[in-house]
Amino acid sequence: MAELDIGALLQAMGLAAEGVLQNKWPQVKSFATTEFQKIAQTVVSIGEGLASGEITQEQAPLLLDMQKNASRAVIAAVEGMTLIAAEQALNAALSAGKAIINNFVGLALIA
Repeated sequence: MAELDIGALLQAMGLAAEGVLQNKWPQVKSFATTEFQKIAQTVVSIGEGLASGEITQEQAPLLLDMQKNASRAVIAAVEGMTLIAAEQALNAALSAGKAIINNFVGLALIA
């Protein structure tokens, strides 16, 4: 299994979300960073589960979606941000980390 560079992943996700949220970023940065760390831990768990055979390739995206939904709710709740803005920030963050994540888990977890 590949090594997950969590620092690079979190940096890419943070920069992408900041680009989308712009003036809201200072208010949501600490919450978003915490949520991105949770996503990274979920990715690690998915990678380990795939490698050990505990989870299937069909289950992997569902597990990531559960964490994305939780993160979306937290980010949207901060500073009264709309769900659309939270979704855009989360999608940008995941897109920025796509190559790192997909390489780590060994499949196209993020399309």
